[in-house]
Amino acid sequence: MEFWVLFAILAAFMQNIRAMTQRQLTVHLDTLSATYARFLFASPISALFLFVLLNRTAVSFPTLNPSFIIYGVLGGISQILATVLLIYLYNLRNFAVGSAFKKTEALQAAFIGFLIVGDLISITGFFALGLGLLGVLLLAKSPISYNFINATAFLGLFCGTLFAASAVFYRSSILSLEGGDYLIKATITLTFVLLFQSFSMGVFLEIRKPGTLSRILKFWPFVFVASLAGALASLFWFSAFALQNAAYVKAVGQIELLFSLLASVLFFKERVRIQEILGMIIIALSILILAI
Repeated sequence: MEFWVLFAILAAFMQNIRAMTQRQLTVHLDTLSATYARFLFASPISALFLFVLLNRTAVSFPTLNPSFIIYGVLGGISQILATVLLIYLYNLRNFAVGSAFKKTEALQAAFIGFLIVGDLISITGFFALGLGLLGVLLLAKSPISYNFINATAFLGLFCGTLFAASAVFYRSSILSLEGGDYLIKATITLTFVLLFQSFSMGVFLEIRKPGTLSRILKFWPFVFVASLAGALASLFWFSAFALQNAAYVKAVGQIELLFSLLASVLFFKERVRIQEILGMIIIALSILILAI
């Protein structure tokens, strides 16, 4: 198994833990505050890991440039907006299906990646992405109404667009760095992005509703778990982006849906339909094609 595949699977696993924790926080906090929970402690965790990496012997520090900053900021903003929308979707749908909505991001990342980075997709790759999208569509149909063309579906598609854009922007930011190995590049980009996200969103929340940060810290154990899981997930995502096309990485990351199904059944006691199980099997097949 190639490293980027392993990184994508680990990222999906940690992302699922972070998402479950944030869902628990929505019981006590509003959507924006629950969103911020993933960023609050994540930047110092990432900075600590970067410090450890830079203290290795014979490590060169990459040369920073304007493209690195611009792409990093664009990716950070896209991810914040996407996360807010995703948590909102969780409150509309059951946990496994809500997580499935944004998974059109893999196919969308193929087109956005071609436009921004020039990444190309092979015929086999497009076939695997198409299978993944089919699995997502099976998962995303409402158990109440089988009219897929509805407002919730469009919100899910837009959420996927934002996540796809953030992935491509992050890959662009990483690739813009000169010097250093892929892990150093990924961690530097992650640390910069998390610092930007935690500072900008923290200031916004305090201006919007003073005292928000103190209210969030009342639930610091959940916040710390969300931040830790989010930081580790992002580190694995960024490491994979440094090695492979963002569309392929996100396609393998669809294994998160299998983790979501387990979480839905084991933790939230939600019922899963046969159609959703079929969607999971198809997605697993698409991941297998990319991974071999």
